[in-house]
Amino acid sequence: MARPLRVLALCAAAAAVTSACGNGATKEAFPPECGLPSPAPGVDASEVPEEFLLKGSQVRQVSDEKDLFVVALNVPLGVQEALDAYREKLAPPNFEIVSEDNEGFEAEMYLRRAEDGNLMAVQIRRPGCAEASAVFVTVAKRSR
Repeated sequence: MARPLRVLALCAAAAAVTSACGNGATKEAFPPECGLPSPAPGVDASEVPEEFLLKGSQVRQVSDEKDLFVVALNVPLGVQEALDAYREKLAPPNFEIVSEDNEGFEAEMYLRRAEDGNLMAVQIRRPGCAEASAVFVTVAKRSR
């Protein structure tokens, strides 16, 4: 089991690094000093399951590749508040928390979806402010 989690963590980290290099701060619900990346032009948020969206979140990027589904979001919550909200939203019986780590300025939660056994990662990063966060939700797609 450790190997699939390690692969998921590496893929999620790669998505976080590549997606975090955006084109400037948004002027909407997120303070400019946060420095959160703007949504990609023409991003289609209709593919994003409701369970991945927190209130007031902004979808920046969606990537649906062969083995991975990745969503990059801006959320109007600090790291701890976002982690708490995802823990509540992705609760049993639909999801099982496999592991969790919170260092205050960043947090990760790794889960297994009950419906199909797919592994997921929710990574939350504090940008240049404490009132908003960058979130990356990664789902490793596989058949049961």
